[in-house]
Amino acid sequence: MAFPAYLATQVGYIIALAQLNNPTSAAQTMPIGTGPFKYSSWEPNDHFTVVKNPDYWRSGLPYLDTVTFKPIVEDESRENSLKSNTIDLMVSHDPGIIRDLRDSSSYQQVTDLYSTVGEPDMDFICLNCETGPTSDLTVRQALAYATNPEEVVKLFGDGVLTVNTSLYPPGSIYRPADNGYPKFNLAKAKELVAKAAPNHGGSISIQLIDIPDPRQALIIQALQSMWQAAGMTVSLNQIQQVTYIDQLVGGQFQAAADEQFASPDPDLNYVWLSPTTANPPIALNFARNKDPRIETALQQGRTHSDKSARVEAYQTVDKLLAEDLPYLWFSRAPWSITGNTTVQNFANPILPDGTKGLGFAGGVFSPTQIWMKA
Repeated sequence: MAFPAYLATQVGYIIALAQLNNPTSAAQTMPIGTGPFKYSSWEPNDHFTVVKNPDYWRSGLPYLDTVTFKPIVEDESRENSLKSNTIDLMVSHDPGIIRDLRDSSSYQQVTDLYSTVGEPDMDFICLNCETGPTSDLTVRQALAYATNPEEVVKLFGDGVLTVNTSLYPPGSIYRPADNGYPKFNLAKAKELVAKAAPNHGGSISIQLIDIPDPRQALIIQALQSMWQAAGMTVSLNQIQQVTYIDQLVGGQFQAAADEQFASPDPDLNYVWLSPTTANPPIALNFARNKDPRIETALQQGRTHSDKSARVEAYQTVDKLLAEDLPYLWFSRAPWSITGNTTVQNFANPILPDGTKGLGFAGGVFSPTQIWMKA
């Protein structure tokens, strides 16, 4: 049942042999494809520009002649660029931007915070189940009980986010009525820290890593206070994203602030959750949680065409994650796309058969059918 979704990922990509057979760096950075736009220019950290592909197989598309993508790291700078008409369309992960612009008649905004399609992009803490002290389930339980997601969302959700302590959003068929995820309980957390400490030299010390970002810095500082209130020693380390990713896949971390799992079908997340992808030196299952029961459930979900069997399988996965605690959930990741009033049809794709496609999810959108109003 997940096969159509897989075709929209790397599995379905058609790679030009002329590019694969050319070992030069120029060939690797100048993609050849059959999409609506063709490569024009790329200046790393400044812009990536594409132009209309006159040979695109869908007649009449795309509508735009040129699209330029600009990486603007700071959320405030990105918002100001939209307000000053330096850019026309903006993707953001900041709930404050959703709050600032959602009711303005000068802008159009779409978010994926209320969709129940598949799985959303989730904000969470990833715990390394293979490296101490987070390899100790008692320590992971202590961290879960010490973490107050309601307080995190209250402080940093800007009135936009709601707590979600599940792999699936409210309303999803894959979400069990109660997955058993621990509720905030500081007394319980202190008890578990005291229980685990003798097995770790008498105290629990944890480093929490994240990428450099002002909002994220405040969030991990709040988590540091929560965990230290339970009796743990917590250090923080913000590192560049490339190093952060290397540490995730290489297992060189204890706790990491992360976001992941946006997918139209749960099976697309198999590689991130399966014990078969949790082995060194490079693990796509970043948490390295190797519960064989999860593999059994994942296999049931991906091999059955019966809807009820798939629902049961993925509900089981959610319950087992709440038991193993490789992830400490907070909320859905607050992705939004906002444009000025001249940008039309940026989240309303129509598929070749005439049906409506998934407009916007996890920060991903399609520019194929966008047009500009004079």
